[in-house]
Amino acid sequence: MATIRSTRGSLISTLLVASAFSPNASAAAPTPGQLAALRDRAVALVNAFPAATLSTAEHAYQLDDAILDADGAQHARLSRSFRGMRVIGGDLVVHLDRLGNFRSTSQTLQRLIEVPSAPAVSPGSARLLAQTFFAGVVSGTLPELVVYARGDRPELAYDVRLS
Repeated sequence: MATIRSTRGSLISTLLVASAFSPNASAAAPTPGQLAALRDRAVALVNAFPAATLSTAEHAYQLDDAILDADGAQHARLSRSFRGMRVIGGDLVVHLDRLGNFRSTSQTLQRLIEVPSAPAVSPGSARLLAQTFFAGVVSGTLPELVVYARGDRPELAYDVRLS
């Protein structure tokens, strides 16, 4: 598909190939050994570029997905935890060139995570609040203390499951 548009008198032409954006078009499934190496390399790069990844020593990462492009470029999607808590909205993708060098990251996190070490609300209170404001019945699982980072500022929250 080609898109042509005019901007202030100049002609800009962009050629988009739909298959280039499909993970199955030219990507190979990584082997377990490649996954382990990519995970280790991606986490090392996250730690080497803390400003680009909004990372500190209090973060840990887990590899959720990986793509190896036909040209050798690598993409590792990592989930983030902070002080042992799951970070909702803290996922990032580390992009590496074919030699394993850092290219860039894609992430929704906008700021460093700076939250109190203890919540202001108890798990029981979180459960009651969830039942008050949302329809459903609280499931048998305990509310999970998490960092909610989908907004402007990350904050402590409870993930309360309702059914």
